[in-house]
Amino acid sequence: MAGPIREERLARAFVEFSDTLVGDYDVLEFLARLCERCVEVLEVSAAGALLTDGQGRLGLVAASTEAPSVHAAHPSVRRERT
Repeated sequence: MAGPIREERLARAFVEFSDTLVGDYDVLEFLARLCERCVEVLEVSAAGALLTDGQGRLGLVAASTEAPSVHAAHPSVRRERT
C-alpha cells in the first residue's frame, strides 16, 4: 500500500476512535472495530484482541472475522506463553 493511503486509513481510524474519549461506549464494540481497522491499515488477513483474566489466562475477546483460523489461534498463543 502506498504511504499516503495508509496514512489516510490510519487518520480515519483515529477520528473514528475519538468518540471513545467522551461518554459511554461499548468496550467490546471498540475492540472489534480496532481489529477491523488493524486489518485495513496493516494489510493482514485477520486480527484479534486478547485479554488476560485474573489468573493470567488469555482469552479472545474480539476479532476482525468469524473465521475459525482466527479463533483457533488464541489457544496456540496461550501455549507459547506457558
